[in-house]
Amino acid sequence: MKKKLLSALASLFLITSAHEAAAIPVQEQSALTDFYTAANGSSWANNSGWLGAAGTECNWYGIYCVGGHIVRLNLASNGLSGSITPSLGQLTRLRTLILSSNNLSGEIPSTLGQLSRLGLLRLEHNTLGGAIPASLGALSQLKHFSLDSNRLGGSIPGELGQLSQLLRFSVGDNQLVGSLPSELGFLSDLKYLRLDHNHFSGAIPATLGQLSQLTYLALDSNALTGSIPQELGNLTQLTSLAVSHNALSGEIPSSLGQLSHLKSFWLNANNLRGSIPAELGQLSQLTGLWMGSNLLTGTIPSSLTQLSQLRYFSSASNCVNTNDGALQNFLTSINAVYAHSCTEERQLLINSAARYNMEGQRVLMVEEVRVGHLTYSAKLLDLGNDQFALTELTELAERTHPSPASYHKGSLVLDIPVVYVPDLNTYSVQMKGDGKGKFSLSGATLLPPI
Repeated sequence: MKKKLLSALASLFLITSAHEAAAIPVQEQSALTDFYTAANGSSWANNSGWLGAAGTECNWYGIYCVGGHIVRLNLASNGLSGSITPSLGQLTRLRTLILSSNNLSGEIPSTLGQLSRLGLLRLEHNTLGGAIPASLGALSQLKHFSLDSNRLGGSIPGELGQLSQLLRFSVGDNQLVGSLPSELGFLSDLKYLRLDHNHFSGAIPATLGQLSQLTYLALDSNALTGSIPQELGNLTQLTSLAVSHNALSGEIPSSLGQLSHLKSFWLNANNLRGSIPAELGQLSQLTGLWMGSNLLTGTIPSSLTQLSQLRYFSSASNCVNTNDGALQNFLTSINAVYAHSCTEERQLLINSAARYNMEGQRVLMVEEVRVGHLTYSAKLLDLGNDQFALTELTELAERTHPSPASYHKGSLVLDIPVVYVPDLNTYSVQMKGDGKGKFSLSGATLLPPI
């Protein structure tokens, strides 16, 4: 019996050895040699076997074969530089491509969209530039897509919403711009979505509320505007939600109290108004809640004493406080910053008509502009040399702002009584329009403290 087993194992070894030594197709050989040259293979930390004799490719460092085809290429943290060659699209049986933590530059080849069997694509921590190719939307079997920490620009192609099996989509820490495509809401299996530290603008798509499997959502450190969609309250599997360091306005939706698995919640450094919803006291798993540097008012809800797991809390640089002794004792027992007087500058900001965002694209957001009997919100892009271009105009259903801006159709003058800039200075601003959506700054007066 033992001899038969050893004989069988020996036969299997011979079959496997012969299988691994079999020459791969010529186009796959060519793709590897092209890539080796373009990525400066002679300087890699490990290039064992590369450019060896035909038939040895499956033994080259970082390569794994099945059935005489390359199915995995993993050269992470291996000192690669240069570029990714379009010829990698010839590795049509590839299931895994990992080139992360190197120094690759240039653009991501659109030919990678030909890798129809690819399940894992990791190119994070390089210096790749250019746009994300729309052709990657054809990778119907892709489950893991990571492009973090590069220099990618352009917008997210809507075609990526076709990646129906995707579990992880991560493009944080790049230079991506434009609005977030609503098509991201089609990624029904998605568990991890990282879009932070880019230059995205516009509103958070309400369609993100359809991602019922999502556990991690990072939208922080962009230039997002508008309100937080109440639909995000449908993401009941979320454990981490970050929307901090944007220009979000409106109130905190009470629907977020439905996020029963949430542990970390970052809302800080926005223009959020209104009171802190009492429903946040239902977040029984919450360990950290950051909502400082907004325009919140009123009292901190006593329901927060129900958050038995809470260890970090901040509501500083708002106009909120509490006289509830039990809540004060609770906040004193954890790492909390909440007692912050409402300064004159902060009070002025709460009542201000506009905010000038100096990060990334310089934008002047005007919350309420009255034009005759109609009311709008407006977004003006700073073109430099005191010139602005109207890029967004949204009609509002009601007038609520205590100090609105006004546009005089006859004289084409835009008056904004209070404009806040991030250093807490405030100005009264006047602009002259050309009737075609372009405005010239005609005056800006520093306002004294009230």
